[in-house]
Amino acid sequence: MFSDHNFGKTHIKPLPSFILHAMNADDAYKPIQRATLSEASWRILRIAQSVELRHPVSHETALAIWGVELPADSDCSVVSLRSSQGGYAGTDVDYGWSGESPAFGHSEHSIRLGQDFPDSDFQYFPASQAVSRNQIPGLRQSASQPSQFPQSPAKLHTVAQSPARRGRVKKSTSVSADVTVHVWKGLSARHVREVAGVPVLMPVPAWSLAAGRWGIQDIVMVAESLIRHRFATRKGLIEFVKTENVPYRSKCLDALALVQSGSDSPKETEMRLTLVRYGLPIMQPNCVVPGVNFANGAAVTLDLVDAEHRFGLDYQGDHHRTDRAQYRRDQNKLSRLAAAGWTVFSVTQLDLSDELHRAAFAMNVAHALSSIVGRPIGVTTPLPWRKVVLRYQKARKLRLLD
Repeated sequence: MFSDHNFGKTHIKPLPSFILHAMNADDAYKPIQRATLSEASWRILRIAQSVELRHPVSHETALAIWGVELPADSDCSVVSLRSSQGGYAGTDVDYGWSGESPAFGHSEHSIRLGQDFPDSDFQYFPASQAVSRNQIPGLRQSASQPSQFPQSPAKLHTVAQSPARRGRVKKSTSVSADVTVHVWKGLSARHVREVAGVPVLMPVPAWSLAAGRWGIQDIVMVAESLIRHRFATRKGLIEFVKTENVPYRSKCLDALALVQSGSDSPKETEMRLTLVRYGLPIMQPNCVVPGVNFANGAAVTLDLVDAEHRFGLDYQGDHHRTDRAQYRRDQNKLSRLAAAGWTVFSVTQLDLSDELHRAAFAMNVAHALSSIVGRPIGVTTPLPWRKVVLRYQKARKLRLLD
């Protein structure tokens, strides 16, 4: 299937258990998200398997296979796949991002690594270890594997080392695929793994290449997804961008200045960045509220927190409304927080749907904070991203952020 490069194949040992993604106490909906992402990943992987590729899949295609959430307008996002085939069952997730992958699930599935892949904290799969199919978030088999290909042509991204090596793509007669071959001179065997017979660019290199097609906010969202799924650390992403031959270095570094560890979903990232762009204080994502616990002793968390003023925000996806157990849990959580003196602001997709609603959202949060602190909290027009980057850099210089 792949002939452009001679990527070495070395079996590696199982990933240590301490690296595996652990869900927090407020993650009852995560199986829905994982199933949605697994569905998208399986579809992309099956399409890639049916095309005779001469180059590794890359950009959004690779990220989708790894089970990383993608922007809603991405070629390989859940929303794009849903619209290309009229929808599919079991994916009623209201944030327009995809989130777990198909690379896991094949009984014969294995992931092999180029022999010269170095140990580094920009990835969690050192060359001395092998990865089993149940150990990478997003690569677990969905409860309902896709049985059909999308009816409209699927868009696949691949990458070659030079224009001369692009060649032609041989397509299967059973599926229509629109294959784009990009060029990355920095490509080497250590950037590629084989997933169910398909050469796939590793998550971090794929993210750095896809950055050219995205705005700053989308780059931040996907970077925080890589961190959330244990594919990278912020420090490791910075190391990769600074030391590798990547084409969008400046853009990636600006985005990485805005990255905060702890975000639990793309919508939480969007919520935080919206407030910062309107001049509000930088808050901490997914914090445990001290001294507040559920009846079973589990810690209570909030999506965004201003701990000094006991103020927090929680993003409410549709599952918070449609799932009876989740709704009751939310009400119990709010009651416990109110009893402890906390003010909690609930946020929905409507608040982030367009600039008018985002402005109203920022003003409402500023008003709520003003009532707590006893002084006006100013709201600006949306700041240019460069000014937002400078705010974050100043906060880190003052050691207000990690």
